[in-house]
Amino acid sequence: MTPRQQFEAWITEEPFAKNVARHPKDSPEAISWPGQYVQYEVQLAWEAWKEGQKQVMLNALDRPSVTSAEADRARKRRGS
Repeated sequence: MTPRQQFEAWITEEPFAKNVARHPKDSPEAISWPGQYVQYEVQLAWEAWKEGQKQVMLNALDRPSVTSAEADRARKRRGS
């Protein structure tokens, strides 16, 4: 499931139950925001969702990984 699919599944459920219709990307009509959500509050929520996901990924990359030696020491301390 893509991040957009996850977001749309979340925002269309109760208690939000928002419409996730988007402006067409290629339309003969003059639309200012092609591909963006028709409902402005949904577009804002999507932008916040994307930024939050980006921050989660950046934080995960900044966190040092546990080495196998550290994992072995932790298992020994627990007695497992």
